[in-house]
Amino acid sequence: MRDIIVHVLNFDGLTSHITIILEDRSVMPHGLYQLDRWAGPRTEWRYDSHVSEDISKFFKAAGAVYSFIIEADPAQITEDWCEYWHATKDNASPIGNNCAVAAQWFLKTFANVPEPALDNISLNYFALGVLWPSFLPCPVTLPGRIMSNLQYHMDRQDNPNAVKTANLYTRALLYSSIGLATVVFLPVYMVTYVLALALEIFKLLSSAWTWIQEPESNSEEKSLAANEASFDDSDCEAEDIRVSPTQ
Repeated sequence: MRDIIVHVLNFDGLTSHITIILEDRSVMPHGLYQLDRWAGPRTEWRYDSHVSEDISKFFKAAGAVYSFIIEADPAQITEDWCEYWHATKDNASPIGNNCAVAAQWFLKTFANVPEPALDNISLNYFALGVLWPSFLPCPVTLPGRIMSNLQYHMDRQDNPNAVKTANLYTRALLYSSIGLATVVFLPVYMVTYVLALALEIFKLLSSAWTWIQEPESNSEEKSLAANEASFDDSDCEAEDIRVSPTQ
């Protein structure tokens, strides 16, 4: 087992991306291993004199970085990551098993960081400059949500008393936000429901009116047929009358 420095890097552009850089400083030269959903897993760590320089480049490119230390076996990390990456390869997509899901798998497996929950609310980058509040359901797992959840639980371990106080404000903000969202979106839902109900009633009335009109149209067709038959009979009688004198 070795002390491994975990660097979690979040990148924001047109979309958001998260990757994890592991640094092994227990040996010389230092070791580096990257966990990224969109890059094939390496079977070995990289140990050379350029590790620190390359990590600095990652830091400069990232929008946010959070680092902490875990105790783990580098070989076990490599084995488990390769197994996880290949097992979830077919389901990998931006809206499915994305980079945030993969990062959360590592954090839960090797750092005991639980899944994000409502007790930690945050405003996270979605895409194209759009920010998404964590208390609203989101169709995808956001990298920013994983980052904020990591910071929250690490702070909770380091300073539990401060986190308890912060939780009071967090829950107050959560309930206020849910109430505000309900007030804002409830009228929209009500209007949508009323319009849908009105459309169904209109369809029902249209069907009833069509059903009522069918007997009338049938009677009109029958009367027209009777009139045509009477006209045919009268024509035949007129022809008989005209023919009889000549005989």
